[in-house]
Amino acid sequence: MRVSIQTKSDQYDAALDAEVAAGETAVRREFVTADRGDIVTLEARLGETGDRLRFQFLPAGGGDDSPPEVAQLTFENAVEVSATWTATNGTSRP
Repeated sequence: MRVSIQTKSDQYDAALDAEVAAGETAVRREFVTADRGDIVTLEARLGETGDRLRFQFLPAGGGDDSPPEVAQLTFENAVEVSATWTATNGTSRP
């Protein structure tokens, strides 16, 4: 399945175009870096002309006790071209 992901902000400029096979996990470390507390919006386009899915997350965490987040896009159904964004706790870089 073809997926295109890009940031939706002038402040953060990152883009990815990839072909992901069924059952495959594609990891893009440090796709976008941000300052603590900055919200980054990602937009994924599924397939060549598919739906656009927006997602906001905190790559560097929110406050003093809020950990960095890692955005994850999971394909639910390749035939119907559907996917879901989630955020999981990440780790701070030293």
